[in-house]
Amino acid sequence: MIQSGLFDMNNRLESLSKFGDPLEKLKEVLDFEVFRSEIEEGLGFSDRFK
Repeated sequence: MIQSGLFDMNNRLESLSKFGDPLEKLKEVLDFEVFRSEIEEGLGFSDRFK
């Protein structure tokens, strides 16, 4: 398994933005905060400090 480098994720995000990341376009017309609880629940995220 290849280990990710320090800037790999940043480079990947820059590349997506450069070529038109569909999530960035959706963000312009959709408020994802409305769905935060459902998204976190579905992905298994939680805020341990609440």
